[in-house]
Amino acid sequence: MASLNKVILIGNLTRDPQLVANSNNGQTFCRFGLAVNRRYRTADGVDHEEVTFVDVTVNGRSGESCARYLTKGRQAYVEGSLKLETWVGRDEKERTSLRVFAERVLFLDSPGLQAAGEQNSSRPVTVKDFMPRPANTAPLPPAAPVPPMPAFAPASATQPAEVVPPAAPPPTSETTAEPPIDDVPF
Repeated sequence: MASLNKVILIGNLTRDPQLVANSNNGQTFCRFGLAVNRRYRTADGVDHEEVTFVDVTVNGRSGESCARYLTKGRQAYVEGSLKLETWVGRDEKERTSLRVFAERVLFLDSPGLQAAGEQNSSRPVTVKDFMPRPANTAPLPPAAPVPPMPAFAPASATQPAEVVPPAAPPPTSETTAEPPIDDVPF
């Protein structure tokens, strides 16, 4: 049975990132919290907003970049997978936490604007900004004209209808030829 573990989030950091050195293998990683908003309208027309707080871990050089450039309040795009972490707490009880292990983090706003207390003047970020674009964006050549439909003479009660053959299709040239099937972007 197929399965997929993929998470895509856009939200604001709830705290400054912490850079941690792993003593087991010497690799560094970064941890931060992300607040993700969900807006919805109930059946009776009342608007609601729900906030979900997510813990994020970023490994290696990406984690170092996050620790260096991200701060509390900054907006970020996080793409990764979910992992359930289990550990024993100070009170000797087993604890669990669902965490996002980021494979990709994008910084979505300018730190200088928010530090000065101004609002970000760029357009809002949408999911379409992260959708892949086709490699070949050249327009397709114009389609050949469609020949007209055959004309029918009115039928009389004593004679069957006379069918008029369609006009000959216009001549084609190499400029209006269909592109090879390999050049059509799908």
